[in-house]
Amino acid sequence: MDPRLPAEETGAFLNDHQSDTPGYTTALYLEGLGAAACLARSAGEELRHRDYLESCRRGLQFLDGLIIQSRDSSLLPNPAMAIGGLRRSARSSEVCIDFVQHYLAALIEVRQATQAE
Repeated sequence: MDPRLPAEETGAFLNDHQSDTPGYTTALYLEGLGAAACLARSAGEELRHRDYLESCRRGLQFLDGLIIQSRDSSLLPNPAMAIGGLRRSARSSEVCIDFVQHYLAALIEVRQATQAE
């Protein structure tokens, strides 16, 4: 499998940038993929644009499983402080602000790629 493409099974990007991959680094790649989707649309490459957006959809779906949400409240000592955090991976509960920032930046890029010109 090409490590630059999301895994077919999960939508996560597998890489050696994170010891417990797959995880938050998927958001890093989605930032670039969202920008590439915008560029493909601008260049009239509709098939490429659609393929990039599909990869983004799968990657965001994977990341949704790492985001602390109300479904996780029973496991948390203070849910109000944790909801919205992006965990390092499925095996780690570590949350850092840069994980969340990369996720939000990816959302912005993907949204821009889906808006009509």
